[in-house]
Amino acid sequence: MAERGDSPSGLIQQYNEGNVLEMWIASGDETGGWDIVDGRFGTGFTGIAWVLGPLSVWESALQMPLGNTTALAAFSQPFSSRLPDGVQLSKDSQKYHLMDVWAYCKNRGLRADVALDAPQDDPVLELLRRDAEWLLQKSGLGVLTAGGNSADGKAAGLGISGDGLRERARAFAALMTVALPFIPGDASLTLLAEGRTEASIADAAKYNLFPEVANDTRLHEPYRNFIGHLTEDLARASTRCGSFVADGRVVSEIVCRGSKGKNGLADLIGKHCRLPLRAHALEAVAAMKGIADLGAALMPQPDSVGCRLVVPPAYSANHWFANFRELRNAIHG
Repeated sequence: MAERGDSPSGLIQQYNEGNVLEMWIASGDETGGWDIVDGRFGTGFTGIAWVLGPLSVWESALQMPLGNTTALAAFSQPFSSRLPDGVQLSKDSQKYHLMDVWAYCKNRGLRADVALDAPQDDPVLELLRRDAEWLLQKSGLGVLTAGGNSADGKAAGLGISGDGLRERARAFAALMTVALPFIPGDASLTLLAEGRTEASIADAAKYNLFPEVANDTRLHEPYRNFIGHLTEDLARASTRCGSFVADGRVVSEIVCRGSKGKNGLADLIGKHCRLPLRAHALEAVAAMKGIADLGAALMPQPDSVGCRLVVPPAYSANHWFANFRELRNAIHG
């Protein structure tokens, strides 16, 4: 269970004290089921997360020590790569992915609240706890999260399009609306949020591409342009924010990027970061995505997950959580 920080303004204001206007980066991820099947949205808890900060803070964070390595190495590699010898996960992704940890908990019948201030006997849960402790206590990055069960999503107006991809873009934009008024108006904001897989029997998938698929497999969704939808929603959010910010100035440039390719985030890091991070741009982007995956674990998890992280009040200064219902106006704006 996540404790809520006092205000996203406090979370973000820490970066503005030096009056340094620079590029900001936010890396996004989600948790739970976003597929809409037979008109029903979500199963159990569904959530989204942004991990954000100025580029200089990301540079510093990724070069920090984390256990026996650096944050850059830790989050750009599979979670299992840092486990003690003899400890194995039944599911082992090729990236930092906490689904591997949840599968471990499920297979072992583990049900535990992993408090960030309470060391764990289990080596897998202890590594997870230390990673989360680093993110909230040492990295300097801010974590914005939002979520709820299917009733919360419906009350907030999520699901009306019938397309889980479209609804996820709306939710991501609504959550970022919370932060936009507090980011310096002269700064630019680059967002890393990419398409995910979806059930082939999801309503939008059947309508758009897979009408003949009857079995529930997972296939990639980017053919419907998630980044395009998110960009449009954020542009509208920025305009709305400008109407109630004192001087009317909101972030001057908001750009959504993929990981690779021309003008991808790796390309951007290769041009703007200092050495040594500049020489490891692809690893840096992978680490940013891994950290966002961790950020999405800092809130309630779907019922099928037996373990969950608990953020005590002393750790919540850089973390803010909202129920989807609280974002209703931003979602509908």
